[in-house]
Amino acid sequence: MGDVAILVVVFETAFSESRLKREFRHAQDEFDNQRVSVVRDNRIQEIPTKELVVGDLCVIKSGDYLPADGLVVEGSDLKVDESCITGEADLEKKNENDNAVLFSGTQVIEGNGRMVVVAVGCHTQAGVIIDLLRNTKN
Repeated sequence: MGDVAILVVVFETAFSESRLKREFRHAQDEFDNQRVSVVRDNRIQEIPTKELVVGDLCVIKSGDYLPADGLVVEGSDLKVDESCITGEADLEKKNENDNAVLFSGTQVIEGNGRMVVVAVGCHTQAGVIIDLLRNTKN
């Protein structure tokens, strides 16, 4: 009985890791083809996500995959799917006063707002997780 339980745990862990890797690859593909609205020079501009830098102010809306880690500085009914980071299926309510942290690769499901970028690329939480997964494989 104990051996079966161990096998179940091993298979569940492997399945979860595989699912996370697929979700990150999907998010990376989306990221590579995405443009983002930012406020620069007091006007909204569309730029490739690869040009984002820490300190940029991004305009976010329902349907957007977040291209960087950030903090909500303005939000209206923001709900975000963070399942690719947390594994939790529940949507996270976000606003500038409480629960303001946003993660790269997650998706805005409802609402809109603005976020200030605090990390990009491999320095995001998603980047750290991907690096950890790569290192555990090696």
